[in-house]
Amino acid sequence: MVSSNTPKNFIRVGFANYTSHFIGALISILLARWLGPTAFGIFSIGFYVLTIFGMGFSGFDQSYVYFAVRFPKKEQDIFMTFCTLKIGIAFSIILLYSLLLLTPFPWNPSGAGEKIILYGLIGGLGMQFLLIALSAFQAREQFHIYSRIKLLYYVFLFFLILMGIQFNIEDLHYYLLMYIIPGILIMIIFKNLWIFTSRFRPEIAGKLWRFGKWLIITHFIRMINLRMDFFWLTRYYSGDILGQYSASLKLVNIFVILIGTFSVLLLPQASSMKSTRDFKIYWKENRKIIIFLLISWGVVFSLSPFLIIIMYGPQYLQAIPILRILLYSVIPLIFALPIKYIFLGMGKTAYLLFVTVIQALSLIVIIPFLANKMGVIGIAYGKVLSFFITLIFYLLVYKFSKPYLLTQLHAG
Repeated sequence: MVSSNTPKNFIRVGFANYTSHFIGALISILLARWLGPTAFGIFSIGFYVLTIFGMGFSGFDQSYVYFAVRFPKKEQDIFMTFCTLKIGIAFSIILLYSLLLLTPFPWNPSGAGEKIILYGLIGGLGMQFLLIALSAFQAREQFHIYSRIKLLYYVFLFFLILMGIQFNIEDLHYYLLMYIIPGILIMIIFKNLWIFTSRFRPEIAGKLWRFGKWLIITHFIRMINLRMDFFWLTRYYSGDILGQYSASLKLVNIFVILIGTFSVLLLPQASSMKSTRDFKIYWKENRKIIIFLLISWGVVFSLSPFLIIIMYGPQYLQAIPILRILLYSVIPLIFALPIKYIFLGMGKTAYLLFVTVIQALSLIVIIPFLANKMGVIGIAYGKVLSFFITLIFYLLVYKFSKPYLLTQLHAG
């Protein structure tokens, strides 16, 4: 049954998300001003690796929430199995990359040094720990604890970053490493999050993988897609341009995070739909969400020049036209949000993977084409066009699958 506490939970989760990501934006502003456009552009390479690695495997988290909601009596075994899998894979990736750095071959994928990527991976572990904690309380719908954990992470992170600036630390690696420390702190404080590998259950691991394999791949590709324009940019430009584009991209991603606030609430709702009545309630609430997000988008778009100047300073004026173009890429995400969680809640994760792959292919084809024609602005337009193509595919897949989905609910 779809929960009727959405407004109350939204206030809790919304407050935590707004506040924590306001702190995240403040961190970005402080570093942009402290480091300057050129160094900030290099830092952004490591930071985007950090976010992709830290959040790209959130398909694991959503698979856990899905099964924990459906099988509450086995929640602890599911949680321990999920944690063992996720952390084991994370450490394996870091170890593999570290071994690659020790090879005698000229390995330099970033163009700005191999270590910036390694430190981004290590910092990303902190976000992985954060998501593990958030998923545990999301599945239990204990959103008051969920909100406190998120705020704790970002407040402590802000303190560590501020200390680095206060003591004139200019090493970019320091600011990436600090992302892991709050995550470790949270895992220590909340004892019911302690991981006991003795409770690992191979049969549960198999179910998590069978359900989540497409979802895990989907989320990883999606995290790359959200930042693929920046990675394409590094192939054509360097120095100040990277910093300018990164500043605008960070503001756009803050709005994407606002959309993610509703994702926290929609996943348990979509996973618990049992009837067509639940389906109608779900869409009724989502229409309100879409209207709210569109109004918010209009406000941000109108204020975008002032936001750049006030937040980043006059040295980032070139970011204003880029930001205004990139904001259009958010509109398809708003309309696709409810459809995405219908597919997820009803176990149709292959649909999500299909659309996400289409998005990746369109980004790979369109961005370099427009970059050669229009330069930096062409890269931004390429992202917008690719995201609207993605929305069209979301709508088509939903249109053709809706009768089947409704039949499933009738049968249930």
